[in-house]
Amino acid sequence: MIAAACNTAPKATGRNGIQFKTPTEYNDYIITRQQEVARLIDQFTAASAFDEDSAQAVLQKSSRITGEYLTDLSAMSDYKGDTAFRNAAVNNFTFYKRIFDNEYKTLLVINSKGNKVSAADAQRAIAITQSLTAEEAELDKHFTNAQHNFAQKNKLSLESAIPAKPNASKD
Repeated sequence: MIAAACNTAPKATGRNGIQFKTPTEYNDYIITRQQEVARLIDQFTAASAFDEDSAQAVLQKSSRITGEYLTDLSAMSDYKGDTAFRNAAVNNFTFYKRIFDNEYKTLLVINSKGNKVSAADAQRAIAITQSLTAEEAELDKHFTNAQHNFAQKNKLSLESAIPAKPNASKD
C-alpha cells in the first residue's frame, strides 16, 4: 500500500543535496518515485503483450529511471535518525532495478517464442513469476511497515495515495 503523509517537522539534507523540511516531504519524495516505478511496470506489461521491440524500449527506459531513483534514494539523509523507511525503499528499488535488467528480459524472450515456447521455458516463466511475486510481497510488507512506523514516529497521517500527476515521467 502506498500512502502520502500530512504533517511538519525539522529539515534533513542528504548526499543528494535535497533537503527535507518535513516528514511529509520525506515520505512523499519516496512515494512519488515508487508510484512512477509502478507506472513503468504497467507500461512494460502492456507493451510486452503486443510488441517485443516496444517492450524492450520500455525495459531500457525503466531500468534507467529506476537506477536514477535508486541512486537518489540511496543518497537521501536519514530523518531525525530514522533510516528504516529509506532503507526499505532502497531495497524495493534494488529489486525493481534487478527485475528490469534480468527477470523481465528473460520473461520477454520466453514470451516472444509464442506458440513455439517449450514446456521447459513455460515452467521457467512460471517459476520466475512465482518467485518475483513472493519476493515483492515480502519487500512490500517491510516497506509498508517501515512507512507506518515512520508515520507513527513523526505523527503523520497517511492517506491512501498521492494524486497521480499527468505526464510526470522522466524520459
